[in-house]
Amino acid sequence: SEKRAKSTALHAQVIAGSDQVETLELPLAPGRTFDPATTCVVFPCSRSHGVDALPNLDSLKTVVVLDATWAKAHGMHALPALEGVPRVHLRSYTTFFWRYQRVPDSHLATIEAIYYFYREHFAATTAGGLDAYDGRYDNLLAIYCAMFRKICTEAARELPLAQSQQSRTNEDEAEPGGKRPSSVTTTQGDSTSCAPDAKRRAIQ
Repeated sequence: SEKRAKSTALHAQVIAGSDQVETLELPLAPGRTFDPATTCVVFPCSRSHGVDALPNLDSLKTVVVLDATWAKAHGMHALPALEGVPRVHLRSYTTFFWRYQRVPDSHLATIEAIYYFYREHFAATTAGGLDAYDGRYDNLLAIYCAMFRKICTEAARELPLAQSQQSRTNEDEAEPGGKRPSSVTTTQGDSTSCAPDAKRRAIQ
């Protein structure tokens, strides 16, 4: 499982409460099982269903989300305790996770997966579908978005300094007798432009 210090799954427990969200550490307690009739596992695979096609959609009580790196999630997905439990995949979204991973940006952070699952579940079980969505699950992203904005703000402070230092280095190397300046590619613009509306974009 993911290290607790890096886990975004804990955001859900903090916001929704321990009576609604339970976090389990591996190995699971002996005898711990999940009822396939009332449980689903959020994990894309060859036998996963879309949320609206879950065979137990009407009787669903428990949603299992694997909180791990993608490499480790494949092993957790095969846990004996989850045998026979329907798998569910989400629609395609773009993550806002700030930690570098060697996977496409369609691979979501755990709290993003939890949020999007419940939005899709709402759409699948409510007349009017997603058009009727009233924002009831948006607060699940409150901590995540606050962290995202903070990281963008810090990055905006550090980027001009790094660019200025690189510029001075190039100028020094361009002096007579100095080295030929190397080629430097930079991006222009306000790197905090993502921060104020992070939540709005994350929940579209």
